[in-house]
Amino acid sequence: MSLSSLSTLSILAGVLLLAGYVISRALTPKPLPGIPYDAASAGRLFGDVPDLLKHQAKTQETLSFLGKKCVELRSPIIQVFFRPLGRPWVVIADSQE
Repeated sequence: MSLSSLSTLSILAGVLLLAGYVISRALTPKPLPGIPYDAASAGRLFGDVPDLLKHQAKTQETLSFLGKKCVELRSPIIQVFFRPLGRPWVVIADSQE
């Protein structure tokens, strides 16, 4: 391989890495300001879905996951991320109402 083909390959690899990074950042959830959320979920492509599946496997329940998240985040109003490219769901869990 010549030097020019190696430099072309390294430029191509750099462009592909940069494009992959930009696409992954575009697909990760965008939290709404001022509403508590799980920071780890906001950094994942599928948001809260892996945590929901683990919870569902343990308890055989789906809706109790939202209550558990409210307790974890210590707030009756939270946001969860269930869809890539989708907006977050805002959950209001007020037992008084």
